[in-house]
Amino acid sequence: PLNLSDFMSDKKYSATDAYAQSKLSNLMFAFELDRRLQAAGSNAICVACHPGFSSTQLGSTGPKGLFKLLYKIRGCPR
Repeated sequence: PLNLSDFMSDKKYSATDAYAQSKLSNLMFAFELDRRLQAAGSNAICVACHPGFSSTQLGSTGPKGLFKLLYKIRGCPR
């Protein structure tokens, strides 16, 4: 569930939790936008998808703990 009491992770920050919160927020926005489009009788639809892993500098500090191990096992690029 969304952590509405600390939506911006001001009280407690975890990179993994912040990422999960942002992805869930994206999905909820897409579902609500699609619902409103359909309710308005629009032919437009809203679709959300995850692009998978992208090798960028966004996570320059890299994964930690179990995620680091999983990435090594799966052969994901750093």
